[in-house]
Amino acid sequence: MSKAASHALLIYDGRSFIGANESALKLFQFTTYDEFKNRPLNSLNPPNQADGKDSISSLRTKIDLVYRDGECDFPWIYIRSNGDTFYARVKLSLIHLHEQEVIEFFIKETGKDKVNTDLSELNFFKHMLQENAEEYRDGLVDTIGAFAKLVEARDPYTFGHQSRVSQLAVAISEEMEQGASFAEGVRLGALIHDIGKIHIPAEILTKPTKLSDLEYDLIKGHAKVGYNILKNVRFPWPIAKIALQHHERMDGSGYPNGLKGKAICLEARIVAVADVVEAISSFRPYRPALGNEVALKEISVNSGTLFDATVVKACLKVFNENGFTFIE
Repeated sequence: MSKAASHALLIYDGRSFIGANESALKLFQFTTYDEFKNRPLNSLNPPNQADGKDSISSLRTKIDLVYRDGECDFPWIYIRSNGDTFYARVKLSLIHLHEQEVIEFFIKETGKDKVNTDLSELNFFKHMLQENAEEYRDGLVDTIGAFAKLVEARDPYTFGHQSRVSQLAVAISEEMEQGASFAEGVRLGALIHDIGKIHIPAEILTKPTKLSDLEYDLIKGHAKVGYNILKNVRFPWPIAKIALQHHERMDGSGYPNGLKGKAICLEARIVAVADVVEAISSFRPYRPALGNEVALKEISVNSGTLFDATVVKACLKVFNENGFTFIE
C-alpha cells in the first residue's frame, strides 16, 4: 500500500472529513468516496496511539497547534476500513478552501521502524535553511538550490521553472536598476517561490486535464504553505514574502490575501511578472508551449491592472531590446 499512501490527502473542516483523493481512498481501503465522506475525526484512528495516549485527544491537541502555527508534522497510527492498523507520517496544514479555513491531512504510510523519524525530508531542508541563514554564505545558496530541485523533481513537466523565473526576474531587476543586493534577493526568492508545492500531491501537479475546484484550491494554497516554511528563516531579503505574494495582483484580484498595489512588495511584483511569462511561454501537461509573443502580450494587456506597469515595461525591454532568452 506504500505507493497509494505516498500522496494520500484528506480535507477536514473542523467537524468531519469533506474531501479525499484517490490515494487516500486506496490507503484506507474504501471503494468509493461516498463510503468516506462526512466521516468524523475519530473514524480513522484506533483507540490509542503507540505511546498509550487516547487517539482523539492527542489529535485534537495537534489540530489546535495547526490553528495556531499553520502546520504540524508527527507520527501516527491509523486504521483501515477492514480493521487493520498501519503506521504513518502525517503533515497537517491550515489552508483556505472556498473562503473557509480547513485542515489538509497529508499522509505517508511508513514501516513501524520509521514512524518516529524526527525530521521528514522537508523538515530536514527547513532545518538546514535555518542553520545556514545565521550567516549568509555559499551553504545557504546551495541549500536553496536543493530545496528548489526537491520541488521540481516531483513534477517533470515544469522542471526548471523556478530557475527560469529566477533568470528573468534578475534581468528585470537589473533593468530597473534596483542594485546588486536587491537583484540577489530576487534571484533567490524566485528560485524558491514555489516551495509550497511540496505539499501538493504529484498527481495533481501533473494532471493533464482541467483541475477540479478542490484541486485548484489546493494548488492556490502553495503560496501560504511556502510562507509558513520560510517565515522564520532569517534571510537578509523578503524571501518568505516573495513566496506568499507572487500570485497577488495589483487590482486585488490575486491570492492568498487579495493585496493591492504597493501592499505587494516590489520583489514579489517582479517575480509575479516573470512567473507568468515563463509559465505561458513553456509547455504544460494540459497545453503546448505558447511562446514568448503570447506571454508578453498577456502582461502588456494587463499592465497596471494585474501587473505592476513599471515591471511590465522593464520586462518588455528585457526581451525586445536586450534580447533576453531563457538558459536551460
